[in-house]
Amino acid sequence: MVTGSWAGPARPSPVNPSNCEPCQGHWTVPQIITPSAREPGSLLHAPYGYVELGPASAERLGLDHIASWNDFASFVDRRLAEDPTLVIRGPYRHDPANATSARLVGHEAGLWENALRVQWPQARFGPAPNADALRALKDSTEVAVLRRVAASSVAALRAGLAALRPGRRQREAELDVVAACVHAGAERVSFWPWLMTGSNSNIAVAVQSLAHDQFLDRVMRAGELARVDVGCAQEHYEGDVGRTAPVSGRFDQGQREAWDLFVSAYRTALNIVKPGRTSQDVFAAWQAEFERRRPQLQTAFGKRTADVALSTEAAKLWQMHGVGVASAEGMLNTIHVRQVLAFEPILTVDGARLYLEDMILVTPDGAEVLTKGLPYTASEIEAAMRARR
Repeated sequence: MVTGSWAGPARPSPVNPSNCEPCQGHWTVPQIITPSAREPGSLLHAPYGYVELGPASAERLGLDHIASWNDFASFVDRRLAEDPTLVIRGPYRHDPANATSARLVGHEAGLWENALRVQWPQARFGPAPNADALRALKDSTEVAVLRRVAASSVAALRAGLAALRPGRRQREAELDVVAACVHAGAERVSFWPWLMTGSNSNIAVAVQSLAHDQFLDRVMRAGELARVDVGCAQEHYEGDVGRTAPVSGRFDQGQREAWDLFVSAYRTALNIVKPGRTSQDVFAAWQAEFERRRPQLQTAFGKRTADVALSTEAAKLWQMHGVGVASAEGMLNTIHVRQVLAFEPILTVDGARLYLEDMILVTPDGAEVLTKGLPYTASEIEAAMRARR
């Protein structure tokens, strides 16, 4: 298998926006995992400065060999000469007709595939095993690490809630989250914290921060809701957890009713997270709670929230993704024991955004929330914000 290796968090950092490892995620070095008589096991070719060469680094990274990047081309030449039927596998296409430069250019994996095909035009290419499927089920060692990741991420979320206040820059609050991760024993943040307020809390806007030179920094204002979306990383695994919170420290009457309704639907859906169920089952249970509570709603904003949750808009950004070596390992459909996932409903209601997620371990009996002890209801979130200020 020959592919680009991904290093760092999935979202860039405003402190280091220039794609420098280990500050953020980017394609860095080709990775080769191939058995051969001469060099059995796993082999990484690394440019100078990325990884120290030698057996000590190989052992630390769980590899058999680490070689210089300068030897990469000659290694592939030799392997293809030994066996021309070898297939170079990665995130590649089967058919050369669809592997033209025009089709491949536009993303890092495509550019890498194009370079390989130009260098070795007679070689055979094929897809690698689905990495998301391979990573989806965690063993006991991984679960133990993810429990520690969840604990540090809980501390980071609490710091993020406490950091919200009118007149303060998002950037200042984000730095409080970074500090909380480190103080809790993590090595870094999983991704640059999203303490997105006002219009920035819209996920369609928030993702633009990945390319924004100021990372959508703005001054928080009273009356706004904030998307507090954070995660800490340690021992090669990443966390992802979040809540919606009022910048002022108090929900207004409509926000309170809508948020508590949102939480009730989340908890109802969480009861459906069991082995053998699907993401569609979870979504259906989530919507059913909005339908059940709809007749009792008193505020215009609460009623509008139920309307949006029961509309086709609700499914557009609603998601359930894996959590592990990346904070978002890929979307999940069927639920299995030993998955660690984030169930992440998102709604936009009259310009305000509602969002909630936890790290959840699937057990034979159902869902175990790993991000323990966090507030859910409006009253609980307000209390958590008061306690830390």
